[in-house]
Amino acid sequence: TASALLSLPSGALLSVGGFHCPRPCAAVDTVERFVDDRWRPAGRLRSPRAGHTATWVDDGVLVCGGFDDRERTLTTCELIPGELPSGG
Repeated sequence: TASALLSLPSGALLSVGGFHCPRPCAAVDTVERFVDDRWRPAGRLRSPRAGHTATWVDDGVLVCGGFDDRERTLTTCELIPGELPSGG
């Protein structure tokens, strides 16, 4: 939950970050791409985040704001460069 979902120019669906909730909940640094009817790993963020934005820009996916794994507000952005690999 609280992940950012977006459609890439190729039409692929991307899930970035979010919370993983076995107790206690924690923000995660995962990036997954929906390929062949299932989610596959496609990379990692530099830091865990949830409740953030993810926007396609010319150079890749810009991920900004949100909360870290200790629920502290993040004021940073990071760029996931280029079109991500399809995985597996």
